[in-house]
Amino acid sequence: MKCQELRLHGFSDSDWGGFIDDMKSTSGFYFNLGSIIFSWSSKKQDIVAQSTVEAEFTAATIAVNQALWLQKLLHDLHVEEEEATEISVDNQAAIAISHNPVFHGKTKHFNIKLYFLREV
Repeated sequence: MKCQELRLHGFSDSDWGGFIDDMKSTSGFYFNLGSIIFSWSSKKQDIVAQSTVEAEFTAATIAVNQALWLQKLLHDLHVEEEEATEISVDNQAAIAISHNPVFHGKTKHFNIKLYFLREV
């Protein structure tokens, strides 16, 4: 089954150090098919992010993992996406680091997430 409307789109975001007690950030994402939001989450991160960029990469990684699961679910239901799933990130530093390897020395503490996101 193919459908023009079946294009999975996700948005991820985070707050940096939003919890005063332990300075952990919150990751959030949602996915929509067409105009319908059908999957979302807001959860405290397991780590203490050392920068806004790290908090954003953590949120993006969680969103990508959810997108992979949703794609498998759609595949099991014999539904094909028309286009690749897109995950939007609004942090300019995170976007710049993902495109420019010069910054990697400053991001070594979370480079596993960076390489995972690039690979997917």
